[in-house]
Amino acid sequence: GNLSPSTVKSESSEFCRALKADYDLRDLRSAISRSDTEAIADSLRRFRNLQLKAPASIADDVTKVVDAVEDTVRAVTSVGPDGPDSTPVDPAALDARLAEIGASAQNLASYADEKCGIKLQ
Repeated sequence: GNLSPSTVKSESSEFCRALKADYDLRDLRSAISRSDTEAIADSLRRFRNLQLKAPASIADDVTKVVDAVEDTVRAVTSVGPDGPDSTPVDPAALDARLAEIGASAQNLASYADEKCGIKLQ
């Protein structure tokens, strides 16, 4: 694209703020351990929000990570971003997706570290 550096910078800083606020696996794990449907759905919505803010350079990786987190959580809790969701999740397909997102998760972590100064948990 022909984005000016300032556009890229503001996109990046907005995404950094969102990452800092919404990429919180501890919140999600805590909600899952309490079986708190509303808190789980809220965490997932916040993860999904990251997809909307992701700069083009990292967007595909963010989407892969968010989709895999959603599917994993749904498999374990039957909760999705919109609340209870008992859509079956194929464990083999999920394992394949999780194996596949290693590189995406690494790219996202590197981006967070280099561009945002955030260490993802």
